[in-house]
Amino acid sequence: MKVALKVVSPGINKEHVITQNGAVTFGRSRQCEFQLEDTKISGKHCRLNLKVDRLELSDLESKNGTYLNGIRVEQTEVFVGDEIRIGDTLITMAEQKMDEADINALSFNGQVNDRMDYALKADFTGARINNQLANKRNASLKVSQAASHAREIDLRKRANSKIKISKQEIRSRNKLASLMATLIDVVSLLIVLTLPLFVVATLPGTVNKGTRLLVLGTLSTIMGVGFIIYNYKKSKFTVGEKLAGIMRLYSEQ
Repeated sequence: MKVALKVVSPGINKEHVITQNGAVTFGRSRQCEFQLEDTKISGKHCRLNLKVDRLELSDLESKNGTYLNGIRVEQTEVFVGDEIRIGDTLITMAEQKMDEADINALSFNGQVNDRMDYALKADFTGARINNQLANKRNASLKVSQAASHAREIDLRKRANSKIKISKQEIRSRNKLASLMATLIDVVSLLIVLTLPLFVVATLPGTVNKGTRLLVLGTLSTIMGVGFIIYNYKKSKFTVGEKLAGIMRLYSEQ
């Protein structure tokens, strides 16, 4: 299987091919297979992974999010005709550069085939299965592939609560929990910044004021920066998000 992608970004209009069991990472970092100059995307923003029978999209904890047909997602399956948007960059499948067999494998025109297995039924929204069943019932109407796929996208949008949404979307839907998480993070940072005061208090009385201030400033900077990096960059969820229940809401999806 082979998938041709069309990537349109400010100043860029390129194509990229993914072969079976291959993957491509999009982002501003040089470590990405497809590097972009888009200032609204993260260093490593998202990844497309082509498996045996499906193309999967995964957000890589990007700051501004990854959108599939207007829905912010963390991980989901991609079909022919879908639009992936990251920042000002649009990613779609270049069907004219793909084999007919590959197009059929990644889009359904209403015909039930041998790919109706357990793995296929376990897709994120069930939109593909529902769409196939509807097309089978209306086979005599000869539904076009475009109309079939449009209905599939509509089904998926209506079932978007079953797509694993990002923690940012969860926070936007739970204003009180989000506010509590922010307050806890701010208080935690203030506590970290004041801890060096106890260290300075243990210094001998012979240490002059200038040295004490230098030690205090150095320790506060190191601990503050370390806390910010760990809490907001390294950790999937901040201290506040864990204590306010945001992490629990994400896990329960």
